Amino acid sequence: MSRQTLEVQRAMAGDVRKLSQSATSLEISATLPDPLSESCAPGEELRTSDLCAQWFAARAAGEAARWSYWTFWLGLVSALVSAGGLIAIIATIKQGRHANQIAQDSADHQLRAYLGVSEIKAALDRNGHITARLLIRNYGITPARNISAAIKGIVTEFPSVIDPKIHAIADNQPCPETLHPGSEFDIYGSAAIPDMKAVDRGDQGFYVYGDVHYDDFNGVRRRTSFCYRGTETTLLRSGEMRVSINGNSTT
Repeated sequence: MSRQTLEVQRAMAGDVRKLSQSATSLEISATLPDPLSESCAPGEELRTSDLCAQWFAARAAGEAARWSYWTFWLGLVSALVSAGGLIAIIATIKQGRHANQIAQDSADHQLRAYLGVSEIKAALDRNGHITARLLIRNYGITPARNISAAIKGIVTEFPSVIDPKIHAIADNQPCPETLHPGSEFDIYGSAAIPDMKAVDRGDQGFYVYGDVHYDDFNGVRRRTSFCYRGTETTLLRSGEMRVSINGNSTT
């Protein structure tokens, strides 16, 4: 073998070794991670890398902001729901109280005592003295207690508006302590007629008015006011009297 051939073979062997070393270097480079393309994915992480630390800090801040955002809205919705529930509970309580009050008022009106005038008769004597007899009746279904009554009879111009605040009621009447449902008691009011002719002409009239006070079954103080009028002696002699246009009320 010539010397020239040996040199060629040596050159070729050297090139083969260089190619082998280059391939080995490429294989090693392929297996090592690229610091610039590293994504800090879960697993074995390069914690000492400043870039990775900054990336983790930014991701943690973003997640904290996102959780704070949803926590705020969830808290707001929860507060609104709680407020709505509280309002509904308050409304239900108020409705229940209102219904109970209506039921109580209805029961009170149905069960309480009601005192009123059931009958009135006038009596005129020859001396021009007139007396009215009133029957007070309990129209309710429970007894009335602590009863007091006052009545007044006057002869005045007709027609007149009788105001108990002006025309004082001074004649107190004897009353029963208790008046049971359907029971009655009578009271009397009288006055002297100074001018019979004025009454006959209709210029004057006889008025009897007053009030009755009593306690119902709940202990509430009640009042019944009344006012009746009589005109012309012929009507008065027959005992007829009519309800006046004012002075009649109940509580």
